[in-house]
Amino acid sequence: PSGNPSSGTVSVTSASGTANVSYVGLEFPGIGVTTSGNTRTVTGSSGRDEFELLDHPTESGKLLLRSLNATQPDTDIAIPAETLTINLLGGTDTLTIKTVTLPNGTSLVVNGDDDGSANDEDRIVVAPNAVLSTRKVTPGDAGHITFLAEDIEIGAGAKILASVPAGSNDQAGDITLRARDFGIADLENLSPLYFSQKSAGITVGANAEINGRNLILKSQAEDKTIVETLGISRLVDNFVIGPVKEIVTNWAALPVKVLSKISNASVNVQANATLVG
Repeated sequence: PSGNPSSGTVSVTSASGTANVSYVGLEFPGIGVTTSGNTRTVTGSSGRDEFELLDHPTESGKLLLRSLNATQPDTDIAIPAETLTINLLGGTDTLTIKTVTLPNGTSLVVNGDDDGSANDEDRIVVAPNAVLSTRKVTPGDAGHITFLAEDIEIGAGAKILASVPAGSNDQAGDITLRARDFGIADLENLSPLYFSQKSAGITVGANAEINGRNLILKSQAEDKTIVETLGISRLVDNFVIGPVKEIVTNWAALPVKVLSKISNASVNVQANATLVG
């Protein structure tokens, strides 16, 4: 189907011919919204999603998560008191953040899928001239902001604000931008012919501003072992993972292997960008 995912027309072919079937009111289970206490978690689908997040145009106290490639219905998100987490999950996903105001000092966490899948390259983009703010309107601490994806872009003139007024006794929020792309070396090295290119990057556009307490901008492109990826204990590695890996390696062994691996990690801060922490 194409167009709005809840309604449309699809062609169905059978032995008797082809017919168009129209449907309305179809619910897609891809986006999940769960609430636990003062936190709220929004979960995307396992496919390719393109979302934009913005202040709700008609309802205060809410954000709007809009699907740009019509894979999911638009979703209203009530702003929680403490933390809003958005998990993009599988597929190559893009989240574009337009102006978003979290006036109660709510923290924002955006997690791109990070399972080592070679074909999953997630992007988090703060649109040019957009303002993302976790500053509390009334006196109080600002919320934290955390992004995790292979590619993080802060557009020209955009502002990420987790600050508090000068002279205030309140605490500013931490801002963490972490770009990471990794592969599982144990699996990649089994192949007799393997080429990989890992790339992770953070770009802070011209005249952009990032203002908070502790600022962390970190970019990594690397290989990991199965043990590191799954967080397995040394005991399990020695007596379970290690022996299985040795058996598989011996089974797949060939006299010649060709492995080519390229990794690139970067942090690019462009002209007149301001980082205050």
